[in-house]
Amino acid sequence: VLSGNNTQRVIYHDEYYYDNQVVVDGFTIANGKAEGEYDEGYGGGVMIYGTGLNLRNCVIRDNTATRGGGLYLSNYDTPVVNCKIYGNTAEEGGGVAMSEGYLYNSLIYNNTATENAGGVFYQYGRIFNCDIVNNICASATGFGGISGEGDKPLDKGDRGVNDYNILNCVVWGNKSDGVSSQVNENDYNTRLAYSAVEGGCTGMAILNLASANVGRGASYPKFTDPTNNDFTLQNGSMMIGRGYYAIREMPNYFPLTDLAGNDRVRHDDIEVDLGGRIVDVVEVEGRDTVAAAD
Repeated sequence: VLSGNNTQRVIYHDEYYYDNQVVVDGFTIANGKAEGEYDEGYGGGVMIYGTGLNLRNCVIRDNTATRGGGLYLSNYDTPVVNCKIYGNTAEEGGGVAMSEGYLYNSLIYNNTATENAGGVFYQYGRIFNCDIVNNICASATGFGGISGEGDKPLDKGDRGVNDYNILNCVVWGNKSDGVSSQVNENDYNTRLAYSAVEGGCTGMAILNLASANVGRGASYPKFTDPTNNDFTLQNGSMMIGRGYYAIREMPNYFPLTDLAGNDRVRHDDIEVDLGGRIVDVVEVEGRDTVAAAD
């Protein structure tokens, strides 16, 4: 465990490595705290400005910040892969705040924002095959799931799939002041495609999910046990095989396996499931706790 002991940010990366990668793999990043003006208050658990950092198979929990309680991501050459991000708190972006970067195959859940975006405060970047679920915004004017500045509505004109930044994701169970609140559609860059959203939203090939997990009809998500944070899909879920299938044509950072190592592309390259299918990220026990690291 890398711990900030509730006094400091846990990981801060602002170096620029083009030939080598710094890999942070398999850690629990917890109890970090970022406070101060502007970016001093960003990323309580992890703040990434530089390039060449690969964060994967980590648990990011119980951190606090002004923006991006668990993670603040601000560089395109910094993939965050196969992570569980939960129990974090911020004014904006309780779980994650992004201005650039790649976030995929990850589960963002049970995070809290006091003002906006309980799950992800989003300005730009790519989010692929993630579950953004059961996050909370305390303010009635904010959003529980995904939100940014909210300064310009999404252009509803014709677009190709490569113009969409959030792909093959599940956004469900998020609330703002106790009311279902998934996606701020007044954000120009918050473009979803081939994703499943409670109540639906503007985008390409969006599945409209019911607010209840199970019931009669096709719109129920049918997670295995969302009450206990198991968001794997049961047989019969409408999200099985409904993702964007031509992912082999996407850039090489696109995940071709889920968190269990199963191939995402099946049945002659025509079936891809939605979300991260979180099944195998194991949290490290606290007995080997070490201090925060820069």
